[in-house]
Amino acid sequence: MNGKLTMIKPASWLLLLSALGCQHVLAQIDTIVVAGKAATLVTCRHTIKAVQVESEHPWFVTQLVGKVAMIRAAGIPPIALNAVVITTKKIYPVVILYNAATATETKRCRIPEKRKSRNRMSSSNSWQQLLAQTSNIVTNDMSSTDTAGIYRISANFLQEAGKLHCTTKLRKITAGLVRGMKLDGRFYFHLRMVGKSSVPAEIEAVRVLTFDTRTKILKGVPLLLRMGNSLIPKGQKAAMGLVIPALMLDEEIIWIAIKLRNIPPPLIVKIRRKNLPGYMLEPDFS
Repeated sequence: MNGKLTMIKPASWLLLLSALGCQHVLAQIDTIVVAGKAATLVTCRHTIKAVQVESEHPWFVTQLVGKVAMIRAAGIPPIALNAVVITTKKIYPVVILYNAATATETKRCRIPEKRKSRNRMSSSNSWQQLLAQTSNIVTNDMSSTDTAGIYRISANFLQEAGKLHCTTKLRKITAGLVRGMKLDGRFYFHLRMVGKSSVPAEIEAVRVLTFDTRTKILKGVPLLLRMGNSLIPKGQKAAMGLVIPALMLDEEIIWIAIKLRNIPPPLIVKIRRKNLPGYMLEPDFS
């Protein structure tokens, strides 16, 4: 069966998902990479009925044959577009990533992708869930003088090299803690991310939380300052500096939740007591 992908106006996107969700089971999100001059074969567990893209322009054409969809790019589409793959049993929200490489080999992918997550806790917490814990406290009430001083300290802190600790990986993006520092009642964190995907990843937002290992309760932490790279190019390192109020950690783990544009779920770097220098865990006496 031949035909073009159905394009959906952005305003109708949520209405479509709501309507379809009443009749089908909504499955996990995966990624489909379509190269500039190559076809991509997408296989599913059940017969594919349609592939629909959030766009008013017919950026892709497809052929549907049973459980397989063959997708090709038409022209030069945006790097990333949201879409849904609709089968006889489930609906799969997906992100279609366009790679302008001139490779002509057919690409193959499976929806849902078979993989073992190294970041299991992040996969069970959506960005909306994390945001609900932090949206009212991510503020900067420092004076301009304090902010300028902290910015200079953070900039110097990011210049120091070091190995990654507390590493986590999500869709070819690796993130981890380089080091932590405590100064004047504040925690400074130096994080580093490395991208191996052919498409650069963009950091859309960052939140900091604590996770109590006993009660399983998440609490938001004020983010005083964030600085560094917002784009993670292929094969390059991106540094990020964060400043939060100093914490007394007992059974709590610090979560650095990083939202990457069009790459769910959030990437979470989990920092435990053993990952921090001892003096950061000692109380302040003044």
